[in-house]
Amino acid sequence: MKYSVVLQAPMDFSRVWIPLGICLMLAPGAIWLAVRLLQTVRKRRRVPSADLLRAARLRMRKKRHTKNIDRIEAALKSGSIDVREAHQRTAREVRVFAEAVTGVPITRMVLSEIQKARYPWLAEHIKELYAPEFGRQPDTEIGDLIQNSKELIETWQ
Repeated sequence: MKYSVVLQAPMDFSRVWIPLGICLMLAPGAIWLAVRLLQTVRKRRRVPSADLLRAARLRMRKKRHTKNIDRIEAALKSGSIDVREAHQRTAREVRVFAEAVTGVPITRMVLSEIQKARYPWLAEHIKELYAPEFGRQPDTEIGDLIQNSKELIETWQ
């Protein structure tokens, strides 16, 4: 027995469909890659180095705390605070600045702890402010101590 099957000729596709299909498959990957590259380039442009940020923050803190000490000095000269309170506020301002810069909780430390915490020069300065804070007669004039506090802040590295 002989079979006779008449087969139809294969359907002919246009040659445009193959490249179009390939493009449609590659398009999402190309778009994703382009977006990622643009994000990376923008991030690199916007983010300054850590050293620049640290230096800018330090300058900003120096400026803020120096202004606060200037306000303390002005209040002392105007008579709205006495010498003892000026010493207390100045010591507090120096401690807050040192804590903000170093991250060490200097505002909650006693003098001996500050000396042990790698900041003996800071401890010496705070020691000068201690006696008047507790009502004793200061060895140094308040104007000199305020000026020393400003210099300590301004020369902090």
